[in-house]
Amino acid sequence: MSKEHEVNEAAPQKSFSYSELAEIVAQAVAQAQVQIANTLAAQGDKNAEVLAAALRESRIPYQDPKQLENEENMRKGMRDAERNKRLNKRAEQAACPHVMGSSPNSAKSLPDSSFAIHVLDNQETIGICTNCQKIISSRRPEDLKWFRAKGGNVASAAGHREFFDPIKARNSRQMTDDEVAPEKDLVAVNGGN
Repeated sequence: MSKEHEVNEAAPQKSFSYSELAEIVAQAVAQAQVQIANTLAAQGDKNAEVLAAALRESRIPYQDPKQLENEENMRKGMRDAERNKRLNKRAEQAACPHVMGSSPNSAKSLPDSSFAIHVLDNQETIGICTNCQKIISSRRPEDLKWFRAKGGNVASAAGHREFFDPIKARNSRQMTDDEVAPEKDLVAVNGGN
């Protein structure tokens, strides 16, 4: 026999009655059941969290990465096209002589300015070129030369209102595209000239 299975004759031996033995077994079974219940509860909480996360994720529609990339490329292309459109419009406006008859559709050319002049109700005067749709303003010193030029269009007016602060009213007009955007874009279209 091996040493593990040898019985030590000198050691005192305990004897249990049937009721004591049944009580020890019942306590061991109860402890095992509590331990199993705790383990299952912990696993159940983890499983519930995993299930909840899976349900939340399942509500998000699947989006193919290639489709997302394609959509971003389309948006970038549209932004580039819009930017190029603005740059081309500025280049066209920079090249326009702003004189009547300079359009290719005109039958004859005149030396008169092609700006249609309009006085806003805040007393700011603006002009719109009938060829390239450039907007000039009496607020910008570089545009004043066009107001001094002889024009072929009759000036129009929006009416007359009184303002508590006429300077603030005159300066509150929304800026046009060419007033807001940087001039460096125009240089890029004209080749740096």
